[in-house]
Amino acid sequence: MSRPEHHTPNTKLTFLILITGTPGVGKSILAAKLSKKLDCLHVDISTLVKTKRLYTRVDKKRRTLVADKRRLRLAMDKIIRVNKNRCIVISTHYVGDFLPTRQVKSCFVLRLNPEKLRRRLISRRWSRSKIRENVEAELIGVCLFEAVGLLGLKRVHEIDTTGKSSAKVLREVTNLLSRKKRDFGNAGVVDWLKTHDLSPWR
Repeated sequence: MSRPEHHTPNTKLTFLILITGTPGVGKSILAAKLSKKLDCLHVDISTLVKTKRLYTRVDKKRRTLVADKRRLRLAMDKIIRVNKNRCIVISTHYVGDFLPTRQVKSCFVLRLNPEKLRRRLISRRWSRSKIRENVEAELIGVCLFEAVGLLGLKRVHEIDTTGKSSAKVLREVTNLLSRKKRDFGNAGVVDWLKTHDLSPWR
């Protein structure tokens, strides 16, 4: 069953580009560069939730904020309404019904070799439990599953960022967006479970 579509008045002209992926894969860097290149507004959902206090509680064990979905949806409605004639690049690891899905033209799911991701999160001094949780999420493709579940296959593209500079990833995304026919995706091209064993991260 598809998730409910959420619509708001006077937002038909807003062009949404969604950048998602497991924490640590480079979403915010790509979204910032893409928004600058396309002259779009960049909205990072984690930053929005934190700065506007759009959360119900603090999960101390996981060291994360639990977003208030209703208030987050209202905040996004306002941002889209105010910027109704401008494209918006949204970076988030959480894909949910806080977005008007009809207006999401393309979604890019960034993927990263799980071992590379593990090392990156270690360098950020994340807890062992949080590293394990996110590496396992990357292994099984949680963000891809959520994106396809919300938007369908045609609008979702996977980008393997392993060993690529942020400039190269930006070029890949820009090239996909510049194609006249964008209603085709490549979801499923990355399968870490074929090359990685899940047990070492448990």
